[in-house]
Amino acid sequence: MSGGRPEPRSRGLRRLPLVGTLAVGAVCAAAGAVHVGTDGLAAAALAAGLVVAFFATGSVPVHLADAFRLRAGTGVVLLVLTYVLRWLLVVAVLALVATGDLVHDRTLGLTVIVCGLAWLSLQAAVVIGGSRGT
Repeated sequence: MSGGRPEPRSRGLRRLPLVGTLAVGAVCAAAGAVHVGTDGLAAAALAAGLVVAFFATGSVPVHLADAFRLRAGTGVVLLVLTYVLRWLLVVAVLALVATGDLVHDRTLGLTVIVCGLAWLSLQAAVVIGGSRGT
């Protein structure tokens, strides 16, 4: 790495969970549209968006703690606080969706699970691949 900027290849690898999860979400949306119709499409799109937003914002507290040179204890408090706030936002969105008939519940749930597993698997592959130096 030169000048603190990541090399282009490592930036591409770090985007792998995002791009991969969006691709999995698109497949789920297509399957939901075929199986259920527009309710399935909307459910899968919402679920994929929630998963991507939740995981993509996970590094924000780490960057904030680093940028403001926070002590370790303060950084941990910030990390826990933002984690709880992200979960509350997800629960609030799911509670609002559950009260309406705009999305198919099973498609929403399955897409959240599949996209969550996709993100975590791809993130693990990036970390393990990066630790091997490949």
